[in-house]
Amino acid sequence: MIRGLDFAWAHVPLDAVAKYVGNGGFVCRYGSDDLSKDLSWAEAKAYASRGVWSVLVYETTANRATAGFVAGQVDAAKAKARAKLLHMPDDRPVYFAVDFDSAGPNVLQYFKGLVDVLGTHRVGVYGGLRVCEYLYNLGLVKYVWQTYAWSAGAWAKVTHIRQVKNDIIVGGVGCDADEAYPDLLGDYGQWMPDISPLAHTHPQEVDDDMAYNELRLGHNAVTVIKVRPGEFTTLDFGCDNGIQGLPPAVIRVALQHHTPGTVSGPATPVWGAFTETIDSKKDPVMITLPSNVQLISIRREDAGDVHVGWSLG
Repeated sequence: MIRGLDFAWAHVPLDAVAKYVGNGGFVCRYGSDDLSKDLSWAEAKAYASRGVWSVLVYETTANRATAGFVAGQVDAAKAKARAKLLHMPDDRPVYFAVDFDSAGPNVLQYFKGLVDVLGTHRVGVYGGLRVCEYLYNLGLVKYVWQTYAWSAGAWAKVTHIRQVKNDIIVGGVGCDADEAYPDLLGDYGQWMPDISPLAHTHPQEVDDDMAYNELRLGHNAVTVIKVRPGEFTTLDFGCDNGIQGLPPAVIRVALQHHTPGTVSGPATPVWGAFTETIDSKKDPVMITLPSNVQLISIRREDAGDVHVGWSLG
């Protein structure tokens, strides 16, 4: 058994987390439509520096899982994008919350939508005994995080994580206590940024170029991203200035593409530039890329002390 914690808006201090769960323990944190509730890349890195693994659970509203197939597809896509910004290895699952007493059939279509986007190997469920057993037995989830609530004192035959107690106090903050029961490979869905317990490093490379990374720090620092024309359609940015207590990040984005060659001359590079503000209190910034973009140059217009993650999609 491995000790863990989960919490949402009220953040347990990092040192208190590490002391409670111990080296090799874990913390379950959120992805959602509310960035004040969500796990940030900086937070996940801070846990990793203390030997603590992260687990990602996605939840917007308690009964969202009853919203059907398309809702599942939408949430899976949002969770996948959030996972990229967190540098979550692409073999790691997302637990999706069923935060009420469900027997299973009323969330079936939602989980089919999740699997349609992510595949079964990346889908987990958080909920009571009945819904966990129902979805696992149907083969729609690979990972099970069961809460003692709505479980009548019984545990499913397969549980990777068990939420064993609500409303404990750690570091002066209310949170929930969890226990992990890894499978034979030592897996319960845990990860650290760019590190999977199954295959240690998953850089998600695009030849020599990364599909995601972090902007360089420092005023006027420049990050250059090479892309193959047409391979990616969006460039996403997110930052953790709220966690750091810093102002939003301001960046200048310049996109280079080439004009078509003609009989009178060869193709020539053309640049287009614009400024973006990235704030953890607001939605992540998504830029639509022209189909012929080849080079992206990003310059820090702010003090350069806010960590900004970027992701190509």
